[in-house]
Amino acid sequence: MTGEHELQVLSLETAMELMGGMELFTEIAGMLLAELPELMDEIHLHAADGDLVELSKTAHRIKGNFGVIAAEQAQAAAKDLEYSSRDGDRLAAEAALAELEAAIELVVPELHRLMTEPAA
Repeated sequence: MTGEHELQVLSLETAMELMGGMELFTEIAGMLLAELPELMDEIHLHAADGDLVELSKTAHRIKGNFGVIAAEQAQAAAKDLEYSSRDGDRLAAEAALAELEAAIELVVPELHRLMTEPAA
């Protein structure tokens, strides 16, 4: 998952470039936060059932959601989960799921902070 540089929890600068401002970022981040528990429930269900096809599909959705807001760590972890489950590698998928959960624990509080902090 690591490349030439350490992945950021969230690149606000990149997110602002993608969205053109804090208003749209806040709206999109709010939608992501609202949908995330359901998506993670699906992830856990598919992982428990061993349904790697559906696990890959749901991980793909999560990857896209985190990509839109430039949450690099979570996006990379979701990508690892998508690819490992698509490739049928259960052990790698388990490790990627743990990475995704850890990344989510970092990005969710950051999103809440950014959404409630007054604009500078």
